[in-house]
Amino acid sequence: DEEKKFTLVMSQYEKSTTTHYTLRAYATCPFRMHRLTSAWKGKAEVTGEWRGVTAGGCANHRETYGNNPKFQLDLEGGRGTVLLELKGPKEFNVGLDVLGEDTKLSSGPFRPGYVYLEAELAGGSYQVVTSTYRPGQQGPFILSVQGTG
Repeated sequence: DEEKKFTLVMSQYEKSTTTHYTLRAYATCPFRMHRLTSAWKGKAEVTGEWRGVTAGGCANHRETYGNNPKFQLDLEGGRGTVLLELKGPKEFNVGLDVLGEDTKLSSGPFRPGYVYLEAELAGGSYQVVTSTYRPGQQGPFILSVQGTG
């Protein structure tokens, strides 16, 4: 049988009170669950905003998508894993794309205020595009990137 790994993440968008919780896991086969130690060795964080023309919306809006804020991500060496997180106003559905020579990755469905993308990438330069789902949605965002290399 092939071993499968899953990561469970407990999160809260904005901490307004302390939340106590119990995590239970059930399975029809033997399993083990343990706390992860961080494998991330590098971290960078930038703040930005969608404002005016830079509030271009998702890739469905071809005429304005290219105006969204873009950031260059340079990965040195061989393959490595990166984790990108985008936090924006919870009133807006947000998303991010990573574009490279032969690469087009997406954080998936747009979600209110927060998305992430974890991927294994080859060394090289990539463009990270942050966007809201609809054009014209203006507000601040925080983009953070962590890597294993």
